[in-house]
Amino acid sequence: MSIPIGYQGKLSEGGVPTTLTDEATTQVGTSKTYQITNAAKRVLDPATAIVVKENGAASSAANIVNVNALTGEVTFIAAHSPAAPVTLSGKYVPVAAVASVAEVSSNPKLNTADSGLINSSGMEMRAPTTMDWDGDFKLLEVLSEQGFGDLLTGRTPVLLEVDHDGTGAAVTRGWALLTGGGGGIKQKEIVSSDVKFTLYDQSRKASALSGFRVDAGVAFFTS
Repeated sequence: MSIPIGYQGKLSEGGVPTTLTDEATTQVGTSKTYQITNAAKRVLDPATAIVVKENGAASSAANIVNVNALTGEVTFIAAHSPAAPVTLSGKYVPVAAVASVAEVSSNPKLNTADSGLINSSGMEMRAPTTMDWDGDFKLLEVLSEQGFGDLLTGRTPVLLEVDHDGTGAAVTRGWALLTGGGGGIKQKEIVSSDVKFTLYDQSRKASALSGFRVDAGVAFFTS
């Protein structure tokens, strides 16, 4: 088997949400999932209602399992066969690289809680609860003046996309708050700065706006 080698990755950030009207989708294989065809428009703004249409008519919320606002995908229930074409409307968030990074620590995790039960083997039983994501990255080269200090002090959620090896083979994308920054300067070393972040899940707000489940936290995928 091949051994994975780490390369310098890139850090991207979301820009100003832009109106999306009846955007075309493509069926993912033979599944009940349809994804926005234009890869540049797949991140949907969680602060704007998302409308799913089938052949020009709004889909019933009862027929939708969820919309993943981070990958531009809508999934229908198994019993429903959507009428083509399937389109999505709302606003999309343009994503652009803002910095090169020398190191990334990306820590997604599933939290669990003690259910209070013991199984037949005498083992404690735990139940899954919430997802979480935090980490930090070391900025090596700023490609665009994004004002990281302003984002930190302004308590503004940002869309972070970490391409872990720069090839799109392993991408983590999610809404986060920048929670800290800094770094020292050592003689004969490249100057860099550390930025910490933590998950800012907007799924509940997005679902309330759209009338069906919308995932707007963190996603892991291959581009």
